Amino acid sequence: MYLLNKSKKVMLAAICSTSIFGVTALAENDLVSNSSFNDALNNWQIEGDSTAASISNAWGYNDSSSLNYFSNQDYEVRTEQTITGLENGFYRLELYSSSSGGQEEHYVYANNGARTSIPVSDDFIKVILDFEVLNNEATIGIYSNGLPGTWSNYDEVSLQKKDTEYRMLKGGDLTMVNFIEDLGGVYFDEDGNARDVFHILAENGFNFARLRTHNNVGRDFLSQSSPRYYLPDGYQNTEDLLKSAKRTKDVGMAIEVTLNYSDWWPNAANQEIPADWREAIEGMSDKEAVDKLETLVYDYTKEVMQALADQGTTPEYISLGNEMQYGILYPYGNVVNFQNLARFLNAGYKAVKEVSTNTQVILHLDEAGDDDRYFYFFDECEKYGVNYDIIGSSYYPFWSEVTVEDVMPWFEMLGEKYQKKIVIMETGYKWYPVTADKKPGQLITNGPESHDASPQGQKEFLDELFNGIRNIENNWVIGDLYWDPVMINHEGVGWAMIRGAAEDGSQDMALNNVVSNTTLFDFEGKALPALKSFKDTSEGSTEGMISGIVYDEEGNILTDATVILTVGKEKVTRSTDKYGRFFLTNVESSKTSEVKVSKSGFKSVITAVDVLPSETTTIELSLEASSGIIPIVIGGIVLVLAVLGTIFVQLKKKK
Repeated sequence: MYLLNKSKKVMLAAICSTSIFGVTALAENDLVSNSSFNDALNNWQIEGDSTAASISNAWGYNDSSSLNYFSNQDYEVRTEQTITGLENGFYRLELYSSSSGGQEEHYVYANNGARTSIPVSDDFIKVILDFEVLNNEATIGIYSNGLPGTWSNYDEVSLQKKDTEYRMLKGGDLTMVNFIEDLGGVYFDEDGNARDVFHILAENGFNFARLRTHNNVGRDFLSQSSPRYYLPDGYQNTEDLLKSAKRTKDVGMAIEVTLNYSDWWPNAANQEIPADWREAIEGMSDKEAVDKLETLVYDYTKEVMQALADQGTTPEYISLGNEMQYGILYPYGNVVNFQNLARFLNAGYKAVKEVSTNTQVILHLDEAGDDDRYFYFFDECEKYGVNYDIIGSSYYPFWSEVTVEDVMPWFEMLGEKYQKKIVIMETGYKWYPVTADKKPGQLITNGPESHDASPQGQKEFLDELFNGIRNIENNWVIGDLYWDPVMINHEGVGWAMIRGAAEDGSQDMALNNVVSNTTLFDFEGKALPALKSFKDTSEGSTEGMISGIVYDEEGNILTDATVILTVGKEKVTRSTDKYGRFFLTNVESSKTSEVKVSKSGFKSVITAVDVLPSETTTIELSLEASSGIIPIVIGGIVLVLAVLGTIFVQLKKKK
């Protein structure tokens, strides 16, 4: 006997002694048979630790029956039903659940790897999963990998056909990766393997990356408001953006580019005009300055967009400014001069669309939940004819002072009011109370949210957030970007640089890393449980991924080996990275895949690969030396050549 909900209801679990397994035919009015578990476990099949699954006859959503998972020991169990005779198309699976939390993994699932994590809640809440039916049947179910004492209940399972597809964009800001890696920062997957962070994130469900760019960076471009501060030279500029965009597209993610229109961090307090633009308008009248800035916005926006398009990385989304609820390019583009701001934004919009009509333009404001802020800004946009496609919003429980439960109806209202889809451009949650250097960090608390400042609490927050997004009527929110998922604790990593006394920059230092305790990696750079929230939020796919590592006969990794994936007549070429690894995405599971790995001084290896929908197939390959020579490898580089070894191929499936 144990407590289940806020109203202190007590539930006695009774183990059901019999169940009927099998396939459910399409019913006339209800696609799911025994959807409320009033008929025990009939038409449901249990796999795994069947003693952990039972029927509660004392507590349910609308009645007294529900499916219950619980055990005093570790348990792994799934309960599923296959429904046949369906019309192909898009479907929505809904059920009501309550859960203690604390499970290792816990989700609702359907065809082709579609699944969504189940949030923590004492009371029953609606959980939603969208997926596609391609073969006239659906297998739906509930999976839990639970620790001793963890529990969950499920009721009112339903399945409805939809007219349109919904695929949630979920990811984060990856702008800082190049900088951190060049400083020596290393990212590790959940098993402790050093890997390319883009690979780790894509394998864990990231399909969306935000990449910010400034006009000018380096110690010659100091902040006007903080004259000794600057952004690191060579990073967060157009060249760095292009490099990151290529890495993003190589792992199959959609791109959101933020044009900051500044040399410094832009936000409500600071929207500084770039140094070269200030020079260009020096001595001009206000009218002349606005005319010139309008042209500069257009030219710069088009230049960046064209550079991205030319290298095959046209962004799906682009934000004109960052948290610009009070405007951009102060003082000329301040909202008190909204007619000027409208000209700047329309110039940027025009430039974007001239390069790519498919790229969606975002206007990004902070503090989701603030009616006055959003109504004023977007009413003025309507008044002055500002062109845009998407509303962007920052949502942090700390800054916004609003819970997930309260902010979701607000997003629905906002979408309805302006008839625009919404992207949550920033969100974050503490997984540790203080930063690596024992400071409070950017998020002093987690606001009104009740989840702990712990790795599990961070995951539970994201589970609740993602399910909340799915519950919004008409899917007004199309995606969420975490900030900052990758700005890990490492020497030299901070939110800016401060200029020292020495002219050569030798005394310059990095300012504090204020987000090391809100990243998706711990202080040592290892993946946190929160990444499972992204992985376990998926509408499913007929495609899978291949993750591989290449060794020589002595077990040394081989870098710069050429990897060619052939699927049908299509070929994709990659090279092994500094970890000896390669990563291939969007591999069609229904077709035979072949991977060929070659490197100078070694015999090539060709192997067939079986790829499953929404899963990662891992490959370990050992290359033997070319006849009569042995490669001596240090750090993946072939130094000396001289015997033969054997070819070793091992395939693994990783869900």
